[in-house]
Amino acid sequence: MTVKQRTNRKSPGSTNAVPRSDTRNGSERESARSGIRIDWRRIITRMLMMTAIMVAVYFSKANKTVQFAKQDEEIGKKFVEISCSEDYAEELRQFRGCTPRKCGRMVSDSLIKPGEVAALRNIAERGLALGGSSGGASILDLHSGALSQGNAFVNIYKLETSRKIFTGEDFKIYSIC
Repeated sequence: MTVKQRTNRKSPGSTNAVPRSDTRNGSERESARSGIRIDWRRIITRMLMMTAIMVAVYFSKANKTVQFAKQDEEIGKKFVEISCSEDYAEELRQFRGCTPRKCGRMVSDSLIKPGEVAALRNIAERGLALGGSSGGASILDLHSGALSQGNAFVNIYKLETSRKIFTGEDFKIYSIC
């Protein structure tokens, strides 16, 4: 069995001129048909430049956020001083001795003990059980005695049932906190 090899022989009567369409590669022939020529190198270069700019902007932000206190961190007392607003600075001059001397933020996990938190929550739950708003948040103010009940407020200290709910110990805990 013999294999015939192809040769680049020209058929009789053909010229040496190469047809115009044969001088272009395959992608040029396709784009010439559709009328659109895509330069992939430019597209890829531009995409790389945009990505580089976005990365540079992201990592060069001047105002990085600094965490003052983390949720899982146990803090005895932490304070940072900040500048006072102009309005407050005017009040400092106007009402000397009646306002704090510094402006700042403070965080403390030891301000109220866990037992006091549980007692305050218990007081709030017992008080709110007497009322409850018909929509929105329910409100209980132990200072004034205001309790939301339906669409109105009632004085919790005038309710007969409230006398059995709150004890002297409850008010002692409330006044300390």
